[in-house]
Amino acid sequence: NVPAVGDKAFKSMKKLKKVTIGNKVTVIGKNAFKKCSKLKTVVIGKAVKTISSKAFIGDNKIKKITFKGKKLKTVKKNAFSKKAKENIKSKKTKLKGNKKAIKLFKKKLKIK
Repeated sequence: NVPAVGDKAFKSMKKLKKVTIGNKVTVIGKNAFKKCSKLKTVVIGKAVKTISSKAFIGDNKIKKITFKGKKLKTVKKNAFSKKAKENIKSKKTKLKGNKKAIKLFKKKLKIK
């Protein structure tokens, strides 16, 4: 029931493998999941509007990102690491869920 995942909230949690962002969260904070080295699955809740810079930086093993809603408006610069972007571009990481959110997400990350 929180409105945001705060800055550095889960930074460097080495055992974290899956994250489900609640449906009332509107902002994923800066460095929120930075260096969660085993993170593979991310579910982004219905209300998320902003993914802040470096929110998932260093999380190079992400293999699936699911968008539950279509309110996503902003994906800040460097929200994901270069390696994560490469995995999305090469389709090693699957994007699922709301097509509008996926389209905007790819556009913001400059992925075709």
